[in-house]
Amino acid sequence: MALNRRTFLTAAAATAASAATLAPASASPLFERDESDTPRLLDDPFDARLKNPAPEGWAPKSPLARAHAHNDYLHAHPLWDALAQGFCSVEADVWFEGGAILLGHTRLGTASGRSLEEFYVKPLAALVRSNGGHVFPGYDGPFQLLIDIKDQGEKQLPAIEKLLAPYSDVFWHVDRCGTVVENPVRVVYTGGRPYDLIKDNPVRFGSADGHKGDLGGEISSLDMPLISEDWETWGWQGFGERPEDQFRSLKEFSDGAHAIGARSRLWGVPEFLPKRREILWQMQLDAGIDVVGADDLAELRAFLLERGAA
Repeated sequence: MALNRRTFLTAAAATAASAATLAPASASPLFERDESDTPRLLDDPFDARLKNPAPEGWAPKSPLARAHAHNDYLHAHPLWDALAQGFCSVEADVWFEGGAILLGHTRLGTASGRSLEEFYVKPLAALVRSNGGHVFPGYDGPFQLLIDIKDQGEKQLPAIEKLLAPYSDVFWHVDRCGTVVENPVRVVYTGGRPYDLIKDNPVRFGSADGHKGDLGGEISSLDMPLISEDWETWGWQGFGERPEDQFRSLKEFSDGAHAIGARSRLWGVPEFLPKRREILWQMQLDAGIDVVGADDLAELRAFLLERGAA
C-alpha cells in the first residue's frame, strides 16, 4: 500500500527533514531483522483477531494536535479512548519482562500481560491501513506514540526497534540507505531511554525525548523532535496571581524547543483540582507549549476547543 509522506517537524525544519537523506552509517543496526518475521497485515481496527480491537461503535472525533493522553494504558480502552477524543499523542509505560515488552505504571502492573505490540502497535497499524495511510481520516498532522522506558533501556530499546521493523508502512523510520521515511506514526522514547544508542543507530524507528538541559547543545529535531521538562522546574500550583518570572521562563523553554524545530511538553503538571487544571493548561497554551497532557480526556478536549487551540 503506497502511503503519503508525513512531517512531524515544525515548518522551519520540515523542508530539510522531508528531503533528508542521512549518510549511511558504518555501525551495525541494533537488531538483525528476520525478513520472514512479518506480522499479519490486519487492516480492520475492529478485527476480533486483535487483542485490543476498537470497541463496538467506536468513532474518532476531530483531531487535536496538542492533546496528549498521559498514562494512556490505564484508560478503559487503551489507545481507543484517546483517539475517540481526537488526541494526537498517547503515552505507554513499558517494562522488559522475560524478553517481552509489557505495559504498566509499575512493575506490578505488568502482571496483566498486556504488551506494547498487542495494545498499541498492531491496533495502530490496522487503523492506519484502514484509513489509507492516516491515523485520523484525511488528517496529515503528526501522531505520536510516546514510549516511556521504565527499565533495562539498553536491552529494551533494541527489542522495541525489532518489534516495530515489520510495520515500516506505518511508523516513521530511518532506513538502511539513511533516508528519513515520514510515515504517520512517530515513536518518541522517553524515561530511561539510552540517547546515544538511539542517535547512533543507523536503522531506527524512534527518536529521543530531550530535556531542558539539552537545549543549546549539539542536538537536532531529527534526534530529539520533542523536548520535555518536569513542571517542578517552575512549580506554580495555580493559586493566586500567575508568577510572571515563571511564565517568562516557561516561554523561553518552549521557544528554545521551537528554535531547533522540536515540540515542547511538560510532565507532572498538577491535575487534582479541576479549576487549577484549567489555569495551568492555560498557562501552557499562553507560553506556547505544544503538547498538553491530561488524564481526563474529555475535559481537556472541551478546554482546547473552547479556546480555539485545536
